[in-house]
Amino acid sequence: VQLIANPGQPCADTSFQVYEMQAPLDIFFPRPAIRCPGQEAEFVASGVFGPNTIFTWDLGLVGTPSTATGQIVGSQFLDVGVHPITLTGVDGACSDTYTDSVVVFPWPVIGFVNDPEVCVGGDLAFASTSTASTALRYAWELGDGSTYADSAFIHRYADAGNYAVSLAIATDSGCVAE
Repeated sequence: VQLIANPGQPCADTSFQVYEMQAPLDIFFPRPAIRCPGQEAEFVASGVFGPNTIFTWDLGLVGTPSTATGQIVGSQFLDVGVHPITLTGVDGACSDTYTDSVVVFPWPVIGFVNDPEVCVGGDLAFASTSTASTALRYAWELGDGSTYADSAFIHRYADAGNYAVSLAIATDSGCVAE
């Protein structure tokens, strides 16, 4: 902008002012995958913004930490539920705010039952009693090199002895219990 006072007169004056016009911000963050209590969730500011944009995050009362700054931040959530997350970006006179959430499911509860004893070569039934908020995947190890991925099955041991049986479960949300 140029202002000229009294143009062409002996007491004329000229003033210049430069204004920077910034593009409006349009920020967001992708919702992180479902978490389990205590697992860190990463938040990444995305969208339309300049290199000088300052990002502040409100990670809620249950987030640790509950506030953060920067384009990429992390927080842990110990409480199960849907927790709102608010991102604010400021670049000069322009600002934008975006709110989404992080979802925290409970840890799966693992357990199984099996027949208490059977003769060598007999059918031994195993069944998971595990529970979770989403579908489960199973990883059984039966101590004789055999593995299974079903919730229940029948197995035959070829030799007498003691066998350490283990079950690990995982959910669609990535929670794992062993």
